[in-house]
Amino acid sequence: MRMAERTVSVSDLIISSEQDTVRSSGIHVSSIIRHMSQAIGNQKANDFTEDDLDMFATVGRLWEAQLAAAMFQPPRYERIGEIECDGIIGSPDAIDTVDWSVQEYKATFKSASQPIEQRVEWFWQMKAYCQMLGMDRASLFVFYVAGTWRPPVPIIRAWDILFTSAELRENWDMLLANREAIK
Repeated sequence: MRMAERTVSVSDLIISSEQDTVRSSGIHVSSIIRHMSQAIGNQKANDFTEDDLDMFATVGRLWEAQLAAAMFQPPRYERIGEIECDGIIGSPDAIDTVDWSVQEYKATFKSASQPIEQRVEWFWQMKAYCQMLGMDRASLFVFYVAGTWRPPVPIIRAWDILFTSAELRENWDMLLANREAIK
């Protein structure tokens, strides 16, 4: 038998039309959140290369594409692309046009044993999209690739969230203040 191993890069696969979409210039929700996360020490240093990060992102795109195809189809669920409010650009994963809520999909290698409330960046993001769209509801679907790591078995969890107008306004004010810091 003759055999030769080769590396296959799935990070180059076009999984969804959003991958080909050129991101608008300007300040994005994700950029502000990355800045805030670094400021509070949530962004830990690592040795991941850009290629490594692209591979992680591919897992997220696969999860998002599969959810959209299997569970979240139009016309009820719409993938609306970029939106803008107060000079900040955001890209919600989808909108539920019946329940009038933001749909957010996450794939992570972090442990499912941690309380979801500890993922503050995810909540900042969902609140931002709610504020931008005049909504107060969000649904979060998380694919924990390695579950709790004891043993490393995939777990999927979902949450339906109702935000108060005060929570949304406070979050938006925080984003606006931090937008100024990264200009």
